[in-house]
Amino acid sequence: MSLSAALILVVLVSLSSAVPLKETCRKLPAKHHFDVKAYYSGKWYGTHAYSPSMPKGTNLGVCAITKAEILQTLVREVYSVYVPDVDEYMYSEGFIALHDFEKGVAKFVEEVRIVDKDGKPLIKEFVAEPLTIIDTDYKNYSIVYFCTEQNDGKLLSSYSILSRVQDPEQVHPNVEVVLNRLGLKLEDFASNKGLNCKEDPNF
Repeated sequence: MSLSAALILVVLVSLSSAVPLKETCRKLPAKHHFDVKAYYSGKWYGTHAYSPSMPKGTNLGVCAITKAEILQTLVREVYSVYVPDVDEYMYSEGFIALHDFEKGVAKFVEEVRIVDKDGKPLIKEFVAEPLTIIDTDYKNYSIVYFCTEQNDGKLLSSYSILSRVQDPEQVHPNVEVVLNRLGLKLEDFASNKGLNCKEDPNF
């Protein structure tokens, strides 16, 4: 998760670095019959991350948590990113239109911006983040893909593994099965173990 001041927007953006556009974004299968209420209840913790533009297993030294609320026409997500090396938290919020889920497919665009711990925007402009929830069982794990082809010819992409607990003893068996189908291995991902992640008192 790179923490440049301009890109502390969302867990998935933080996990990405831009490279010259040599490939296009992968057209990966999204979770079908997606249960919005089940998914956006409780917290999700980022436990593993992989960006194809970085060496496999690169650990970027941050801890991320997300929680959400379902509004009348939107899902509002709030992200807390903790940097152990400097003992600081950084925040962002994202909005997803509920009509994006009308067909029950977990492929959507989230509009994200940086905020402070009280939710006050630090940057007014939103950044559009295309996301695909590849698989989830809602109670234990989620596998998320982020990718966007930028106007300057750069590609931003990352894969994230999320958990309902901050430091799970092991990755759910389904995760490795899904990764294998994608041509990936768990060893490609950097784990947060050993980073001294801690709960955000403001979250």
